[in-house]
Amino acid sequence: MNPHKNDLLQDKKKEKILLALLPYWYPLMPSLGLCSIKSYLERHGYIVKVLDFNSETLFKRIYDKYFDTLLNFFPENKKLKGNDYYNVGHNVLQNHMMAHINHTNEEKYFELVKIIIYKTFYFEANDALVKVLNEILDQFYYSFEGYLIELLEKEKPDVVGISLYTHTLPTSIHALKLIRNKYSHIRTVAGGGIFSQTLDVKSPDFEYFLQKTEVYLDKIIIGEGEELLLKYLQGELPDSQRVYSKKDIGNKLFDIASNRPDFSDFDLSLYLYLPAYGSRSCPYRCKFCSEPVYWGAIMDKAMWKLIVEV
Repeated sequence: MNPHKNDLLQDKKKEKILLALLPYWYPLMPSLGLCSIKSYLERHGYIVKVLDFNSETLFKRIYDKYFDTLLNFFPENKKLKGNDYYNVGHNVLQNHMMAHINHTNEEKYFELVKIIIYKTFYFEANDALVKVLNEILDQFYYSFEGYLIELLEKEKPDVVGISLYTHTLPTSIHALKLIRNKYSHIRTVAGGGIFSQTLDVKSPDFEYFLQKTEVYLDKIIIGEGEELLLKYLQGELPDSQRVYSKKDIGNKLFDIASNRPDFSDFDLSLYLYLPAYGSRSCPYRCKFCSEPVYWGAIMDKAMWKLIVEV
């Protein structure tokens, strides 16, 4: 190998990578996918930090405040019980958060929030409710920006990778815009389950997403992220491409038995469960499920390996 080229490769391996799952996503367990990517990249010499914003008390309190406020305005005959309220309510929160970062006309924005609430819970929201909910989101985005800037100043990452899901899309877009505006040297990458569901690569929505995010999102990884992200960081994928998938590495499946996820960045006492891989994907093709769409062919983990790890 050319000595100069070898020096460049060593410099690349010193890059610091920040991987994040942003609000709002249920903080039941650490992100298994991000922890697997962390372990794999660190084996190849990178410095990787994984963060779950959803486990932060500050953001939990704002989340609870939003839903408590919404529930207080519910008509008695419309109130839901238990998790049904939050499961359905996540759609209100997500759509409201997206409207909040995109609106230019406050009157139309308030009307849109009323429509979002009605289409989900079937009751008419008044101006007082929308005003209070909007103030809560003002508080959220203000706190979120401060938290993110402090984090970036402390960690000084070269690359930020965000795991995208439908309910985390508004905050992720906001974060990516902030990173590009204030830290233009940081490269940005996104992957995650949203690209097998809401933003399926075959849908017009995906093309729209590509156009709208071109300025602040550098690369998109579809499917398993370990090998693809490594190849991107090492400069082994075409830089002219913006979207990478398994076909760019010969449809190679990642051997999950060879890589143990690293949960060391997390306070595990904050979570109810600790996840593990027994396999990836599924041999079936149920129309309602995105697993085979996201992962591709099924990859099983040898039973003896599971026993050893347990």
